[in-house]
Amino acid sequence: MRFPVPLPIDPVVPEIVASLAARPNAVVVSPPGAGKTTRMPPAIAKALLPRGAGHSRRSVVLLQPRPRQAHTAGNPGETGAS
Repeated sequence: MRFPVPLPIDPVVPEIVASLAARPNAVVVSPPGAGKTTRMPPAIAKALLPRGAGHSRRSVVLLQPRPRQAHTAGNPGETGAS
């Protein structure tokens, strides 16, 4: 895949996709704006899901914490109430 604007995650996308070919799960951690959401799902789908896989049992699932809950999880003494 070619994109007009390079993102920090681009150099490691092939490595992550290769890892997923061997193991079904991955946790990708990088700063906001690195390209996790925009680059990873299309690359994984193109490389690992067969064409016409609309009824396949394989899928790409992307989980992202909500910013407030992630902040609270990182600061357990906070309740999240303003």
